[in-house]
Amino acid sequence: MTDWDFIIELFLKFTQLGALCIGGYSTVLADLQRYLVLDHGYLTHREFSSAVAVGQASPGPNYLLVVILGWLVAGTWGVVAAFVGTTIPYLTLTLFASRFGQHYQNHPWLLAYKKGLSPIAIALLCSSGFVLISGELSIGVALITFVSTILVWKTKVRMIWLLIAGGAIGATGVL
Repeated sequence: MTDWDFIIELFLKFTQLGALCIGGYSTVLADLQRYLVLDHGYLTHREFSSAVAVGQASPGPNYLLVVILGWLVAGTWGVVAAFVGTTIPYLTLTLFASRFGQHYQNHPWLLAYKKGLSPIAIALLCSSGFVLISGELSIGVALITFVSTILVWKTKVRMIWLLIAGGAIGATGVL
């Protein structure tokens, strides 16, 4: 039997998060993790991190990880609530911003707004990354994260090789 109050609650939470996706869905992972893992205990930290990893590795937009999270939390109706709840504001805001940005693309206030928004998006991405590794944080994980960040930032190492290396290290069970 479906708990419709719970499905509506999920829909509203994912709608709220979809409206806050400045810089992509990864920016709201920290709040999503707080809601699903810490506040309500719908998922464990490991389940949440695994769902995010699978969602990020899957082809398509990175916000499709909400499908996996919706399924884990509430099955088929959880998928519908999470996906539709996320997509409506995300798509609406993207279309509006795109049209608005094209019309006013050379205005100084819009350029200033974009420059001001960049640090916010970067900080949200960093906080999401911290939330994802905080449950598994150790010196080894911190070192791998730091080295990977420097390699991506300062070299032309292809991301796929870092993902393969990280997967191989994880598969060994060393960390």
